[in-house]
Amino acid sequence: MRHQSRDIIGNFILAISFCVDNECLNCLQYQWWQQSAARMVTHIESDEQFEQVLACSQATGKPTIVDFSAVWCGPCKRIFPTLETCAQRFGDLATFLKVDIDSAPETARKHGISSIPHVRAIDGASQTIFDVVGAQTAQLEKNLNWLLTSLREQKGDKAGAEQEFAEARPANNQEAKQTDNAGEDANNHQEADQAAATHNKLIYIDSDQDWIQLATEVAERSVPSLVQFSAAWCGPCRRMYPAMDQLVAEVGDRCIFARVDIDGAPTIAKTYNVSAVPYFAVFDAHGRNVDELRGADRNALTALVMRYVN
Repeated sequence: MRHQSRDIIGNFILAISFCVDNECLNCLQYQWWQQSAARMVTHIESDEQFEQVLACSQATGKPTIVDFSAVWCGPCKRIFPTLETCAQRFGDLATFLKVDIDSAPETARKHGISSIPHVRAIDGASQTIFDVVGAQTAQLEKNLNWLLTSLREQKGDKAGAEQEFAEARPANNQEAKQTDNAGEDANNHQEADQAAATHNKLIYIDSDQDWIQLATEVAERSVPSLVQFSAAWCGPCRRMYPAMDQLVAEVGDRCIFARVDIDGAPTIAKTYNVSAVPYFAVFDAHGRNVDELRGADRNALTALVMRYVN
């Protein structure tokens, strides 16, 4: 098995200033908005709106949590509920924003956003507190809980902070503390959920070095894989994202799915002679390139995948 894994990996290897002179002219309007929309996530639809809301938020001394995303981004949709839940719990401590990078491109450029989802926490001096890139819901929840419970403790509400942190834990973790049997059942369910999540996911390859992650996955699971070669600036590529998300959800247990950013991983793109995107490549269970599809044809993509998973 070790030699086989090495061969499979070998096959794959070969082959992201606003100036406020009058202490925020619209802060009265902002304060009204903050009271009426407390514990909510504000959707930013222009660069000007972002600068205004950020400046007003900083004028109040609160950190700003910014979710850089896009309407066509599947992983962005998966991570947003985590942000929304934290906003409902900690809306009195921070300002939560959701920025559409297509509607506020200059904002995304200024913050160096090269891939999404990308959540950034910014303090009152416009310094970055932390970044979470990708649909890492557990890491995002951990970072937000750390930051916001720390702020609550600084305000002298240690008991409230501990309560908030406890409420933020997954429900089955709390149930596990009730009895040993309940804990065992919760752990079993959690392990099953983790196993399913491990399979039903899309692997993001944003650099040539990331390619080894796909090779390792194929070696461990011995199933075929579909790789989409794409680019952030490619409209047809984005139109194919929902089709890829659907396939991952439906047959992610029988096929490995990955997306390669050709700008971040140019060597990989060159290796497979990718001259136009979107381009889809199929690899068998041994890591050998066996089929391809060019262009944004959802029906043809589904048929291609089903031919190999069945």
